[in-house]
Amino acid sequence: NLDQSNKVIIEILNIAGLIVTNVAEKLESPGLHTESIYVADLANGVYFIVLRTDKGIIRKKFIVCK
Repeated sequence: NLDQSNKVIIEILNIAGLIVTNVAEKLESPGLHTESIYVADLANGVYFIVLRTDKGIIRKKFIVCK
Protein backbone atom coordinates (compact mmCIF):
# COMPACT_ATOMS: atom_id res chain seq x y z
CA ASN A 1 0.00 0.00 0.00
CA LEU A 2 1.68 3.22 -1.16
CA ASP A 3 1.12 6.36 0.88
CA GLN A 4 2.39 8.60 -1.95
CA SER A 5 3.32 8.36 -5.64
CA ASN A 6 6.42 6.26 -6.02
CA LYS A 7 8.54 4.51 -8.63
CA VAL A 8 8.01 0.76 -8.26
CA ILE A 9 10.32 -1.94 -9.62
CA ILE A 10 9.39 -5.63 -9.40
CA GLU A 11 11.97 -8.24 -10.39
CA ILE A 12 12.35 -12.01 -10.20
CA LEU A 13 15.80 -13.25 -9.16
CA ASN A 14 17.16 -16.78 -9.28
CA ILE A 15 18.81 -18.47 -6.31
CA ALA A 16 22.18 -16.98 -7.36
CA GLY A 17 20.72 -13.47 -7.12
CA LEU A 18 20.70 -12.84 -10.88
CA ILE A 19 17.71 -11.05 -12.40
CA VAL A 20 15.62 -13.54 -14.39
CA THR A 21 12.92 -11.09 -15.44
CA ASN A 22 11.81 -7.54 -14.82
CA VAL A 23 8.08 -7.77 -14.06
CA ALA A 24 7.33 -4.04 -13.74
CA GLU A 25 9.01 -0.66 -13.62
CA LYS A 26 6.54 2.20 -13.34
CA LEU A 27 5.35 5.18 -11.38
CA GLU A 28 2.41 4.20 -9.17
CA SER A 29 -0.13 6.50 -7.53
CA PRO A 30 -0.97 6.25 -3.82
CA GLY A 31 -3.11 3.27 -2.80
CA LEU A 32 -3.23 -0.49 -3.03
CA HIS A 33 -2.03 -2.14 -6.25
CA THR A 34 -1.77 -5.68 -7.65
CA GLU A 35 0.45 -7.21 -10.29
CA SER A 36 0.08 -10.58 -12.02
CA ILE A 37 3.23 -12.59 -12.56
CA TYR A 38 3.48 -15.25 -15.26
CA VAL A 39 5.86 -18.00 -14.10
CA ALA A 40 5.17 -20.72 -16.70
CA ASP A 41 8.43 -19.83 -18.50
CA LEU A 42 10.51 -20.32 -15.33
CA ALA A 43 12.26 -23.63 -14.69
CA ASN A 44 11.51 -25.55 -11.50
CA GLY A 45 13.43 -24.08 -8.60
CA VAL A 46 13.70 -21.43 -5.92
CA TYR A 47 13.31 -17.76 -6.83
CA PHE A 48 12.97 -14.42 -5.11
CA ILE A 49 10.52 -11.68 -5.98
CA VAL A 50 11.89 -8.23 -5.18
CA LEU A 51 9.82 -5.06 -4.84
CA ARG A 52 11.81 -1.82 -4.81
CA THR A 53 10.51 1.67 -4.04
CA ASP A 54 12.14 4.85 -2.75
CA LYS A 55 11.03 3.74 0.73
CA GLY A 56 12.82 0.38 0.67
CA ILE A 57 13.07 -3.16 -0.63
CA ILE A 58 10.93 -6.22 0.08
CA ARG A 59 12.18 -9.72 -0.87
CA LYS A 60 10.08 -12.89 -0.73
CA LYS A 61 11.10 -16.42 -1.68
CA PHE A 62 8.88 -18.61 -3.85
CA ILE A 63 9.18 -22.05 -5.43
CA VAL A 64 8.21 -23.08 -8.96
CA CYS A 65 7.27 -26.75 -9.15
CA LYS A 66 5.53 -28.03 -12.30
